[in-house]
Amino acid sequence: MKEFNFNNDVFDFWPIFKTISNYYPIGISLDENSLYNRFPGSIERVDLIHENIHDNNNFKTKWKTFEKHVKINLKKKVVGATYGLAPSFSSEIILSQMNESGVLYSKELHFTVSLLGPYYTIYGLDSTAVQLRISDNIDLPYGSYMTHNAITVSPFAEFKVLFTKLKELIKERFPEYKFVPFEILQMSIHGLKVDHCRKENCRIFNALFNDNVDLDGIEWRCRGDRFYGFNEWKI
Repeated sequence: MKEFNFNNDVFDFWPIFKTISNYYPIGISLDENSLYNRFPGSIERVDLIHENIHDNNNFKTKWKTFEKHVKINLKKKVVGATYGLAPSFSSEIILSQMNESGVLYSKELHFTVSLLGPYYTIYGLDSTAVQLRISDNIDLPYGSYMTHNAITVSPFAEFKVLFTKLKELIKERFPEYKFVPFEILQMSIHGLKVDHCRKENCRIFNALFNDNVDLDGIEWRCRGDRFYGFNEWKI
């Protein structure tokens, strides 16, 4: 896993590091008796989540109306993917789904906007979910075992047109926000622990957005330009 690094003479990704260090106590563990949850930035981050997500009126005004706007403009099914522990608004556009012999194949375009700073990202995701019995007890339900097969990180191939249109809609709604490139998102920061992720090695993606995609297992199955969006961060 790459640690946070970039060409400081050409690009300015320091605001991302500053945001993360403001809201996460870098170097402090997640042990039960640690200072992690008492760090002022941690408290502020939780307050932002409650204000924007747990407050139904705010959530509807700030995000659900935008989901509807995306659905109307792109003429695609949009499914909410926001959850109450992660500091971001998140949704996915369903491009296609096929269920055959207990295997569900999905092609989706995900988009997520951070609550911690002016950042967003978009990525395509191809996944398969297998329905299997979880026990010899026939009364127990089947379990769904999902694998993320590929992640598409720029306007590429079958995602190209929709990716570009979605980016335009996000820029209209959030004009001051910047697209964070995958090359930066998959990096780690030494000592960063993310409570809604609970992994040993957390990434910038987890800190700014969520853990809706397992980058530990999928970063090597990346499609498109990992450096897409770097131009927005030129000095």
